[in-house]
Amino acid sequence: MPLSRRCEPESSLSKNDVTTSKRFDVVIADDDPSVLDALRALLDDHPGLRVVGWANSGHHAAELCARHRPHLALLDVSMAGGGVEGAEAVRAASPQTEVAFYTAQSDRRTVARLHAAGALGVFAKGAVDDLAGELHGLLHGFHLIVDGPTLDT
Repeated sequence: MPLSRRCEPESSLSKNDVTTSKRFDVVIADDDPSVLDALRALLDDHPGLRVVGWANSGHHAAELCARHRPHLALLDVSMAGGGVEGAEAVRAASPQTEVAFYTAQSDRRTVARLHAAGALGVFAKGAVDDLAGELHGLLHGFHLIVDGPTLDT
C-alpha cells in the first residue's frame, strides 16, 4: 500500500493562502533523468515553488544547497549519496535547508530512518496527487496527516 498524505494547517494560514504567499526555493535530486525532469516541471509549475537547482546525487545536491541556500531539498532515497547520507550532506552545506524525500522505498524501516534523520516529509513515488502543493504546505508549517493505510510492511 502506498503512502498517502494530505496537508492540514498548523496555524491560521488557510489553504487558499498557500498558493498566493511566499515563493520557496527548492533543490531536487534524483538519479533518473526522466523523474528529475518530471519533478522539475511539476514543482516549477506551482506558483509557490521555484526550482533553483537539480542534481543526480546527494553530494551534488549538497553543493547546490551550499550555493543557492534553498528552503528545501527534495532527495531520492536510493540514488548515490541519497537517504540519510544525503540529508546530512545537505544540512552540513546549508543548515537552514529543510530536507524531504521522494522514494519508491516506503517500508516502515526506511521511513522511520528518514524521519529520524530529520526529514520534513517522506513521499512515495507515484502516490501523491499534489506533491508540489504538499511540499509548499509543509514549508508554511502545515503538518502531514496520514490518510488510511500508509506503510508497506
